[in-house]
Amino acid sequence: NKSSKILEVHFPMNSPLLHYTSFEDPTLISTVLPFTDELNLYHQSSDAGYRNGFHLLEDPLKTKKATILGMFVLRPSEGKWTASSNIVESLYDEALEWSYNCKGFEGGWLIADRNSLDAYRLAMQYALCDAVLMGTNSLSVEGVRTDDSPGYIWQPYALCQWDQIKSCDPELERKFAAQREAWQALGYLSGRRYPAQVAFTWSGECHAGSPDFLRARIFHERHPTGERIEAYIITGSQGAARIRARAAQHGLQERIEALLLELPSQDGQVDIAAIPRELHDRLGMKIVNHDGGQRVLREFCK
Repeated sequence: NKSSKILEVHFPMNSPLLHYTSFEDPTLISTVLPFTDELNLYHQSSDAGYRNGFHLLEDPLKTKKATILGMFVLRPSEGKWTASSNIVESLYDEALEWSYNCKGFEGGWLIADRNSLDAYRLAMQYALCDAVLMGTNSLSVEGVRTDDSPGYIWQPYALCQWDQIKSCDPELERKFAAQREAWQALGYLSGRRYPAQVAFTWSGECHAGSPDFLRARIFHERHPTGERIEAYIITGSQGAARIRARAAQHGLQERIEALLLELPSQDGQVDIAAIPRELHDRLGMKIVNHDGGQRVLREFCK
């Protein structure tokens, strides 16, 4: 969670999933949600006395808004980085040229390089939220089934099948489900079994050189348990009009109004600051994971 200045670092012990908090600023943390005993084994205490748990900058039970959070995976552009006692200082070392993306290879997958801990953290954040939010460019590039790609869905059960985490713990999907129920009992998650999928677009247009995002798997497929994937598209009036015009091309004409979450806009621009309350009031969402892409994430951070 970059905004809270929390840095969690992998260190080799009995499992590649073991990690600890190297640095945090407690003045920025509103509440810490506890892990179950099973998951807490992977979140080791540090010598600095930081609290184990899932840190939130805002408490949705107090703000009555969805708390939107995200995760970055970073790597130096050139050379290697070796963990040391100066972990925090190294993040501000300009010589390392920290990178979170590679031109031509969108997304953090190349930076992560099949790292088990990265996959674990990503699956955990999907599993422990009411919705995953992404931009429609990411949806077009990653979420559409093509001859070259099976298409991505932003669901924990999909990630739990990745070799880099399934080989570490084949029971993670069950453990995440138990953790989800525990936070539901505390009132920090809705009663959803799986996170909803929420796409954001200003224009509603297709992205040049990419498939139409309306072809994405999240709008057409079902969960392993049989129910349809809950999905929405946040946009303004102009974007909604463009999406409605193409809905029939992708067999969505009967469901398009249920998919659209049309918000007030001015000159085609949606007020991003209004989205957390809209998600809370209209859809009962309390914790939402923002999964990029980089342009949309940058605007949300503002």
